[in-house]
Amino acid sequence: MSLDQFIDHVLDARRPLVSGLEERGRANVVTASGPARRVDTAWTEGGDSIRASIVVWQDAWRYFALSVWGPGKEATRLATEVEALARSVKTSGVLAARVNEAVEALTPEAPELSRASLELLVKDRLANGKSAEEVPETCVRDVSQGLPALSADETQELAKIYEQVYAPIAEGDRQRLATYLGNIKAGRSVPSEESADLRKMLKDGIAALPDEPRLRLQALNEKAIAASVALK
Repeated sequence: MSLDQFIDHVLDARRPLVSGLEERGRANVVTASGPARRVDTAWTEGGDSIRASIVVWQDAWRYFALSVWGPGKEATRLATEVEALARSVKTSGVLAARVNEAVEALTPEAPELSRASLELLVKDRLANGKSAEEVPETCVRDVSQGLPALSADETQELAKIYEQVYAPIAEGDRQRLATYLGNIKAGRSVPSEESADLRKMLKDGIAALPDEPRLRLQALNEKAIAASVALK
């Protein structure tokens, strides 16, 4: 989730408990743990106006919310004080460091993925107790599962970019590569030596693309991957 999506989650959880809860705006803030978002809310309780300010932030796939509330006339003070409190709360950042380390290591191994896609896939695998090292290979399956999120024109564009990747590859190797990708998409295991050889062939072909189609490939894959992860 993005921080704004987490805010939506927090507010949805509170609405059944707070009658007439209204959102009054959001803003970017900074905590001791890094970038954060603040949402201001209001409601009436026993005839009195109540205001609350909530700051949310994350450490990789862990999310945090800090809330301060009080009389409506103290709205400005509440927003200021919740930010001051948030600046004094330091979450470990260990998870974020693990994600960043994995993304840096995998970036040259997955030229078809944007940094945002890599971060999303690494978080998804680490959060589920899996190895991040498999992301460059398994991303093919993630993209294929998210293809329905692409328009017909985008799907056709993706196919044309891959035609550029496959064009310089000899016919025999191209057939081997197609079989390999089919197995990965289906979740079937591939012998490690064969997998390493074919993955390198695909990686080198993508890395050899001119910047414009390679960046467009990353953008289309990012859209598909976001849809695929959202379905899990």
